[in-house]
Amino acid sequence: MKVAVCTVGIDGWDEYTKPLVASVYAYEPQTTVSVIDNASDKDYPDRVDVHRVDERLCYAAALNLAKDKADEGNGLHDWYIFLGNDTLCTAPFYHILRQTPEGVMAGSGIYQIIHYKYISGWGMVIPRTTWERVGRFDENY
Repeated sequence: MKVAVCTVGIDGWDEYTKPLVASVYAYEPQTTVSVIDNASDKDYPDRVDVHRVDERLCYAAALNLAKDKADEGNGLHDWYIFLGNDTLCTAPFYHILRQTPEGVMAGSGIYQIIHYKYISGWGMVIPRTTWERVGRFDENY
């Protein structure tokens, strides 16, 4: 099983993003972690999992880029986990993904505005098969 954790940061490498990356690798070291440095005032360190953009992207575009960068050189992943950069991994999680039924997307809640339903929160878990069916995050929303 191939899993990618994708996150976006603006500043706050030491306070937020670095602890997230370290926590993922501490519990699931085989995970691909893809970080977008979204035009921080102070650049993130030059690391294999950090990809800097010089012009700030909307959050949806930055998440789409993080997913694309995760797949570059690694091939497609079975699962994509999109996390806020101030999130920490506190335990192994692959066993949960293995038990999750096909086609399930998970997040902190499902909400509706007018006739649009969406998953909200700083944590979303999306299997590749669902990603391919639903498509990328809408960069116009």
